[in-house]
Amino acid sequence: MWKSLFVMCELFQETSESVGRYFNFQMPDEKDVLAYLKHVEQLHKTKNGGGDA
Repeated sequence: MWKSLFVMCELFQETSESVGRYFNFQMPDEKDVLAYLKHVEQLHKTKNGGGDA
């Protein structure tokens, strides 16, 4: 599940950057969101003993 989530984030970032450029939008930095998701992933792994589910 986590791998899929991070792949989705990467695809969204790539798509939103090209759409943002086309429409001349300034895109926010996604680093804070990714850091938060990685933190939650670690909490999940700690609670459940590892794994990707």
